[in-house]
Amino acid sequence: MVDKEIREGGRQLLDKLKKYKPLIAAFNGKGIYEIFCKETFGVKAKNLDFGLQPYKIPETETVCYLMPSSSPRCAQFPRAQDKVHFYIKLKELRDEMKGEMKGLIPKIEVEETEYKFDLQLAKEDAKRMAIKEEQVDPEYESCGGLHGDASRSSSSTN
Repeated sequence: MVDKEIREGGRQLLDKLKKYKPLIAAFNGKGIYEIFCKETFGVKAKNLDFGLQPYKIPETETVCYLMPSSSPRCAQFPRAQDKVHFYIKLKELRDEMKGEMKGLIPKIEVEETEYKFDLQLAKEDAKRMAIKEEQVDPEYESCGGLHGDASRSSSSTN
């Protein structure tokens, strides 16, 4: 039932994107984009990287941009500051596309981007944008087994 609802939601989203034709369709997390990609473009997305995707919404110039999940439980990027870089890059893409529309900069072709997360760069972006750095929450990390596993293995070696 859930898969059927997600596919139906994807069709409704596609209809809205075709109707309103935004510059960018940003997807919150890989899971939903994988389903949308398969249903809309007929492509099974594998090894997805975050950022600009290689497909445009049919019958539009709308590009797809994949963001890490905004959920605080996102294991790959658990803190807000880890995600800041992606929001900055999304804003830069939007500004660049707006400039193209106004004829200020030449039109670019959509191409797949490769992005590797760089914690130092994310921290620099956060400072530049005056975003307060979050403190590590040991209880959160212990929920994921990060500290729990480490403490068990260190106590077993002592």
